[in-house]
Amino acid sequence: MSGPSLSLYLFLPFAISGFIAGRLQAKAIYATPSHHCAAEFWSSVRALLVQSVPGEASVALLWLNGLAILGLVVFGGHLATLPVVLGTYAAFGAARELAALGSVRMLAKVPGEKSA
Repeated sequence: MSGPSLSLYLFLPFAISGFIAGRLQAKAIYATPSHHCAAEFWSSVRALLVQSVPGEASVALLWLNGLAILGLVVFGGHLATLPVVLGTYAAFGAARELAALGSVRMLAKVPGEKSA
C-alpha cells in the first residue's frame, strides 16, 4: 500500500496558511464588528481589514497565496496540473473560511445592525 500522493503534501501548506489568514481575519472582525456590519461592498470590507495589523496580515497572506499558486504554475513542472492548482486554491480558501466562520456568525448577532 502506498502513502498519500505528493499533491496532498502540496495542499497542506496552503491549508495551514489559509487557517492562519482566517484567524487573523476573525481577530480583525472581532475588534470592530459594527464597522464590518455597516460595510456594504467588498471593497469597504477590505478597507476595514487593512486598517488593523491582523487584517492587513490576512490580506497579505491572501496575496502571498496567489503568488505561491502562480509560482506552482510557472515552476511546478509535472506537479502543476489543473487538479493540483485548484486543490491548493481550495485548500487555502476552505481553511480560511472555516477559521473565520465564528466571527462572521457573530456579526449576525451584533445588536442594532441589519442582518444579511
